[in-house]
Amino acid sequence: MVAKRVARVQAAIGEPRLARNIRGQVAAALHCLEESDDKRLACDFAEHALSFVCAGDSLRVEIYQRGIDTIRAFFAGHATIQQVDEAYVEAMRLEPIGSQGIPVVLHDFWSVQYLLFRCCCQREFEAAKLVVRYKYQPGAISVAQAACWAVARRAGGPDWDSLDPSLQQAARARGRRASDDEARWQLQRVLDDVLAYHE
Repeated sequence: MVAKRVARVQAAIGEPRLARNIRGQVAAALHCLEESDDKRLACDFAEHALSFVCAGDSLRVEIYQRGIDTIRAFFAGHATIQQVDEAYVEAMRLEPIGSQGIPVVLHDFWSVQYLLFRCCCQREFEAAKLVVRYKYQPGAISVAQAACWAVARRAGGPDWDSLDPSLQQAARARGRRASDDEARWQLQRVLDDVLAYHE
């Protein structure tokens, strides 16, 4: 069984068109997994990016990590969906809200956390009538991509949006390298997960 799953994942990421597309390989590998695997990996992706993206901001790290831990506890049967909702609200309230209910400035990790809660618990939120029903539910692919983007922005630093083209180019090159490294870690995590959870 494990050998077949590993072979399926390796065939998916071995597609010639993905040879130089590490994020595409991550997406292809995730498409081969079950929903429970997808949700578990989404938590891992968010957690791995968290310490880098929120470095030096202990409050954000604490609150975002609490959200990840509460989701994992929910999957293990040690937390209720109401407790997950409390962690979700706490995390979403980290950003200042404008007069139209739209965050004024979004921290780069905010979207990772938002997508994580939606990926892992959206249908449960809906069943408990904590949110309105959405047709689309993001998966671990969305969390992985958001994590790579957040890592890129953090690595690029304040010159990411510089008006000086040379500074902006250098910042984005740093971001791209960091993002590629994050995607490589994600891909290895998927492969390790297939072996660890399906023996």
